[in-house]
Amino acid sequence: MSNFHLNRRAVIEATLLGTAPLCALNSRAFAASCDDHIVRIGAITSPDTLNPFASWGNFWPLVFTYDWLVCQDAQRHADRKGFAESWSVADDQLTWTFKIWPGMKWSDGRPATAKDAAFTYNFFNTADPIAQGLKSGGLDYGLNLTSSQWPDLSKDPNIVTGKSRIEQRNYLAFNTASGEGAGSTKALQDPAFRDAIGYAIDQKAIVERALHGHGDPGVGLVMPVAADYFSELSDIRRNFELAEAGRRLDAAGYRDVNGDGVREDKEGKSFQLELITGSAAASVELPIASIQLIAGWLGEIGVPVSVTQLDTGAITARTAAPTKGGGGWGLFVSSNWLSPTPHDRLGSGSSKLVGTFNKSYWTNEKFHKLLYYSESVTACCRLSQVEYYHADDNCDSRRAPRPTTYVTDFLAALRVS
Repeated sequence: MSNFHLNRRAVIEATLLGTAPLCALNSRAFAASCDDHIVRIGAITSPDTLNPFASWGNFWPLVFTYDWLVCQDAQRHADRKGFAESWSVADDQLTWTFKIWPGMKWSDGRPATAKDAAFTYNFFNTADPIAQGLKSGGLDYGLNLTSSQWPDLSKDPNIVTGKSRIEQRNYLAFNTASGEGAGSTKALQDPAFRDAIGYAIDQKAIVERALHGHGDPGVGLVMPVAADYFSELSDIRRNFELAEAGRRLDAAGYRDVNGDGVREDKEGKSFQLELITGSAAASVELPIASIQLIAGWLGEIGVPVSVTQLDTGAITARTAAPTKGGGGWGLFVSSNWLSPTPHDRLGSGSSKLVGTFNKSYWTNEKFHKLLYYSESVTACCRLSQVEYYHADDNCDSRRAPRPTTYVTDFLAALRVS
């Protein structure tokens, strides 16, 4: 087998000299006339910049300018060194530790450290570079902006901002699994416990304080943008009232037995709920302020919560079906994009979709039959949200293990000059 190696220096020099860079490959398999074992190949490209943070499609010049963190198959080929010398994976398969090569330097002579690798990952894990690019002129259009960026961008005379309702809903899921994958307490499986928690979440405050008004309080399973199906459901919407939440918890058997401000379960055992969270792929960012508000309110009614923030891959692993290793958490705050189809609207209660649409692991035979019926009706006689919510008491939002906390607006900005 012939081994090919692309020479980055030749590519960079050619790129800087013109629009037809010379891609140089080291190989003994090419013509004998190449005494230096380099074959020079011309290709057409128009690099706009060598700054990876400001470029979109400028792949070839950049890939030969900067090292990867880990090169392909580096553990079997000593000449394929990336930025990292070695790495290890924790037993939980969620924590990866990379050790970089010692003594590395950038072209200006400054030391190359692990902080540089961390900067790159953190840079691309936030929407702030989008706002900075719009303000500096490096970007013409930005989308999926956060509500905290909106005020500053709105004041810029060179930027036009816009927003629209979308089909994303942000929800709080309870882990209702029993046995394999169960949370820290059986209370999570109790509809009365979940109902009481609903009175301790101020959806209007989340929209006002965490989203700065760019959204709507959630109710039910349908987003306001799905106008043909949406209803305010005013007769079953909860009002935020911590005292009422406390009274309902007391009535359901979750009392503060020893007077330390923390409630015990029905068996008198103390418990703590692990709340896991993180923005799903391709979703509008979840503001951490919304998580802090929810955890704070639950703490006020004597339900202690610990918060674990995860990336997309870890979220997928932890919320997978218990049969596939998921579960163990108590609460899950996340988001998804849904269409107004019955499959999407009612899939959160389908036993066939546990670990995918059904993140709470909740199943109910009557709800499942309703889902089957709603999928069989034609568009001309489709069920509205009100109809399927009141079709059975076991299916209304007071018992739902995954209520929608709020729906967010899609924020974007265009640079006009």
